[in-house]
Amino acid sequence: MARDNPQLIAGGNIYPSRFVKWDLSGGGDFTVIQATDNTKIAGISMEGTREAPIPSVTTAYAAQSGESFKVYGDGEICLLELGGTVVAGDDISSDANGKGTVITGGTSTQEIGATALEGGASGELILVQVRLRSEGQTAVSS
Repeated sequence: MARDNPQLIAGGNIYPSRFVKWDLSGGGDFTVIQATDNTKIAGISMEGTREAPIPSVTTAYAAQSGESFKVYGDGEICLLELGGTVVAGDDISSDANGKGTVITGGTSTQEIGATALEGGASGELILVQVRLRSEGQTAVSS
């Protein structure tokens, strides 16, 4: 059994190319849910949907609750859907819907999930490198 990046189990509906976090609500081992605003990130969901692209049957999800699916882990390169504008080199965190946004300043800890390899705007898919870490921020004085 490969141990590098095991298939994980969806604890709810998860869209493609979104940040995911560990399900700490009792979902079980290897279970993740779509990330929310600035939460500790486990990886990025696979880039495709769970079904063939047949208009009358297809859902937009990478996985639905209880299904296993691919999650990109630390160091891997993949696509991420943006929730705001980023430029290459930006550290990216999750918004309320698991989309990537530039980390904000301030004094709170920022949960970083990826580094942008290219720029893009809200709703676009860009290449990122998964980089899972927490980083403290200091207040910026004017």
